[in-house]
Amino acid sequence: MVVLGAGMGCLMQTSTLIAQNSIELRDIGAGTGASTFLRNMGSSIGVSLLGAIYTSSLASSLGGGTGGGTSSQLTPAALRKLPEAAWHLFQEAVTTSLGTLFTVAACVAAAGIVIALFIRQVPLRGLVPDEDLVLAEV
Repeated sequence: MVVLGAGMGCLMQTSTLIAQNSIELRDIGAGTGASTFLRNMGSSIGVSLLGAIYTSSLASSLGGGTGGGTSSQLTPAALRKLPEAAWHLFQEAVTTSLGTLFTVAACVAAAGIVIALFIRQVPLRGLVPDEDLVLAEV
């Protein structure tokens, strides 16, 4: 979790800095807002898709498929009542599903790294002259 948090923390600040440095100074607020909005939308869509992949993989690992309805009946109370052999099979299904989930997430992350290689390099702005600051406020 520490590695994930450190990586995401560094990524979020870098993407904000890229967005702010790539637009005109007068549009910096709109650019930052758009960058934050799109990051939040991407996160929401990503969590939804990965959740759907996990649920689908778990349902197929349990053998019920998506139409059997067996996975919806597996409440925590029902799982505690399972015999040892069935509990072991359920643990294997969860492990297999998590493996599938992490494989898909790793592929998406690798694609993100490849896409990041094509980001146009823009030198960081230095100090802003006072007249540019006044024009940005208008």
